[in-house]
Amino acid sequence: IRVLHVQLNLADGGGPRLIVDLARLMPPHNVEMSLVYLRPPHDMAGPYRAAGMETTFLDHRPGRAPLTVIDIARRIRATGVDLVHTHEMLPKLVGHPAARLAGVPKVTHIHGFWPTATRAGYRGLRRRMHFRLAYSRGVSRAVAVSQAVADQYAPMVPCPLVVLHNGVDVKRFGTPAGEAELAALTDRLQLEGRRMVLY
Repeated sequence: IRVLHVQLNLADGGGPRLIVDLARLMPPHNVEMSLVYLRPPHDMAGPYRAAGMETTFLDHRPGRAPLTVIDIARRIRATGVDLVHTHEMLPKLVGHPAARLAGVPKVTHIHGFWPTATRAGYRGLRRRMHFRLAYSRGVSRAVAVSQAVADQYAPMVPCPLVVLHNGVDVKRFGTPAGEAELAALTDRLQLEGRRMVLY
C-alpha cells in the first residue's frame, strides 16, 4: 500500500516527528510512505530521506489552492498512491479535494487543539466552510491524538473519529546525560541549583 502524507511544513515538531518515526519504526507490512509539504521550513527533510520517505516541496502560496490541488492529484495518480493522510488545516483543504479528484480514500490527523475549534469559533462562516471541507463525510477517518482532542472536535466533525495516541520511541531518551553535559546545560540556561522539569 502506498500512503501519501500531506503536511504544512517540515518544522522539527510533533506532527513531522510522528510521521518520520512511523516510517522508521513501522514493521515491514509492505507500506510505502511518501510526503508532500506546502511551506518552509524544511528542517526534517534529512530525517525523512534517512527513513526512506520521498519528500516533495510544493511551494504553496496564497491564491494558489486550485493549482496545489491539481499538483497533489497528479502526484497521487503518477505514483499509484492508495491512501492520502493529511495533517493540519491547510493540508486538509488541498489534500482532500486532490484525493477525491484522484479517486483514493483519505484519512486525517488531528494533532492538537485548534484555537478556533470551539462552538463560538465554529460559528464563523469561513470556519464552518473549512471544517466541512476538512472533515466531510468523504473522509474515511479522523484520528485524534487524545480523548480530550476528540471530545473537542466530536460535535463538529461528521466523519468517523477515533483516538490513537502518539507512540514515542523511548530509545531516543535511553542514555542519560553525563555530569559534564548536565553542568554545561545548567550553566548555559542559568539554572544552577534550581529544579528542572522536562516534558
